[in-house]
Amino acid sequence: MHTMVDMVGEQTVWLPMTSCGSGNASGIELSDTSRFGSRFQLLGSIAYSRAKFAGTDQVLRPSNFDFPWIVNAAGLARIGRGVIASSRYGYASGRPNTPYNLADSMAQNRPIYDLTQVNAHRAPYYSRLDVQLRKEMLAHGLHLQLYGGVDNVLNRSNFLTYAWMPRFLNKKQDHFATVWQTPIFPNFGIRVLAR
Repeated sequence: MHTMVDMVGEQTVWLPMTSCGSGNASGIELSDTSRFGSRFQLLGSIAYSRAKFAGTDQVLRPSNFDFPWIVNAAGLARIGRGVIASSRYGYASGRPNTPYNLADSMAQNRPIYDLTQVNAHRAPYYSRLDVQLRKEMLAHGLHLQLYGGVDNVLNRSNFLTYAWMPRFLNKKQDHFATVWQTPIFPNFGIRVLAR
């Protein structure tokens, strides 16, 4: 399963499966939490790892969890009475992915993966910055949090998957499309916390 192609949303894919595989994974991570007085806190981590698995052919390939570099940084500031500002930045090496076998896919009008290239390609790197402002308060005996912020502040197009585009009524179109994660997005609301 570690080297199975990532079939986000695909329901019409058949893959040969076996439990006779082997693999190895290793890595190292450094992390730190720093406080500056009682108002500011920074957290950060950097990790390097490799995860490779092989099927019955004994050829080691990157697993779906093979992200060589992952970097995370988060900050929190208490800027007023019950008001907290926070942000988080995440970076990761691109996800492994398996290309389609275009000739077979086009002939059958369904996604067929090229099993000679399982996880042989890598998507672009992932990068995202989120920010949020939160206010805690009591109202009529309820503990409330009002929050507002922006997800993906940098508006980076982060790769999610490739999707097969079936042909309808013989219209000409691309055979597959790149699906991207959510672009810049406002995030706000109210939380009611249990006591």
